[in-house]
Amino acid sequence: MAKKYTVGKKKYTLAQMLANPRLRGQLPDSKLPANLLAMRKTNQANKKPAGPGSSMTVGDINSILDTQFGGQSKALAQRQTEIPTWFNNYRAALDVMQADQTQRTAGAVQATQTFGANAAANTQAANTQTNNQTAAANAISGAGGVDAAALQRQQAAENVRQTGIGNWAGLAQQLGNNQSAFNAGTRTQSYGMENNAKSELGKAYSDLFTKRASSYQDLLAGEQKSKLEAAAFNLKTTDTLADNSRQDASLQETTRSHKANETAAEKRLRLAQEKAADAKNGKGNGKDQYGNTLKQRRSVKSDYRKAANTAATMKNSKDPNVRPKTLSQAISTLSGLYPNVDIDVITAAAEKTFRGKVNSKRKRSLKQIGLRL
Repeated sequence: MAKKYTVGKKKYTLAQMLANPRLRGQLPDSKLPANLLAMRKTNQANKKPAGPGSSMTVGDINSILDTQFGGQSKALAQRQTEIPTWFNNYRAALDVMQADQTQRTAGAVQATQTFGANAAANTQAANTQTNNQTAAANAISGAGGVDAAALQRQQAAENVRQTGIGNWAGLAQQLGNNQSAFNAGTRTQSYGMENNAKSELGKAYSDLFTKRASSYQDLLAGEQKSKLEAAAFNLKTTDTLADNSRQDASLQETTRSHKANETAAEKRLRLAQEKAADAKNGKGNGKDQYGNTLKQRRSVKSDYRKAANTAATMKNSKDPNVRPKTLSQAISTLSGLYPNVDIDVITAAAEKTFRGKVNSKRKRSLKQIGLRL
């Protein structure tokens, strides 16, 4: 009885497991046929990192390379199929030509030989006629015998003609042999030509492999370069923020020193002004219309100022590695530097700095968390 495999609460035969891609993954390598095992190995290899520290997989890079070199690979594969087919057809055509040449040579020789035989028969008939005429003439004149000289001349002429006919037949045979030798030589040479074509195809495959391998390394190097540039950008931005923090601390210390030296009357005036400002934006120390306390309003305003100051520093930087190229890049950098600040606050600070105004819908959203712009 065939073994059954349990998946969940159900049992399946090996055939059922192999037929179902979802179940197939439960089988060990030893139970997979060669094609499915090769597919599994390829999938596993494609999921591996493309290189140490790379965020791309082997499959990711292969997809890029397939797009870049896929046309060349397809053309070479087609050429690999076409080469033997073309040369086999070429040799088949030579074979047909050779068979036709053999037949034409035999026909030419046969025709020449037939002509020679007919000519000899005609000569023999002429000789017989000459003999008869000579005998008749002698009988009338009383001279005896046959004209031997005339017969010799006719025989000599026939010999010359038969020699010429033999030469024609030999020439036809020789020409046929020459053409056959040429066809045979061409057929033999075709194997060398085919091997040369396959050798060139192999070199093309090797060159393509080298280009793919080089591009693979270039992609990894490009990814590492981008990471290093991003790290350098963040480092410089962090250094700039540290300088800003030191300046803020110095300013705060100066402000505290000034406050310590202010008179009682000046202090009362300052507190009254701050209270009036709070009353304008909310309800004194109470909550505003959205339920935000004074502490919350001051906190979100402080977050906005920090983000805006940092955005201004990045915008005015002469270092291209610090100065963002786009608004989205500025927002992304600020979000990384201030992960605990509301994204709308970050976005508003970037918009105000790089575009000069804040989206009206965003302003309404910010009011709900206590920030009025």
